[in-house]
Amino acid sequence: MNIYQQFHCLQACSDQAYAYLDGEDSYPEIAIGRFSGKTAEDIKIQADKVLKYEKLSVSESKSYNRYLMVGSGSENGVGDNAEYDYEHLINIKNKLKTVSYKEVLSL
Repeated sequence: MNIYQQFHCLQACSDQAYAYLDGEDSYPEIAIGRFSGKTAEDIKIQADKVLKYEKLSVSESKSYNRYLMVGSGSENGVGDNAEYDYEHLINIKNKLKTVSYKEVLSL
């Protein structure tokens, strides 16, 4: 059951537009996603993991300053901001390194 409308970007459905909070670019300001499950317990398990992670202080979690990005290696056409995925990831990586992220990996 989808409670929220999905936005259509190019040829696929996406919730990404909900993460565009500032500016006119296509870089999200927040992480966004959905939980999937067949039962309320499935969703509760996932929500509890997220809440536990959020409650960790920065000193307790080494992952707060690490970031992993995954994109297509295909060069079959440009996407967001007229960039190939690898170009888009490089631009995001450069922006993240100017703030608190120490390690930014991309695939």
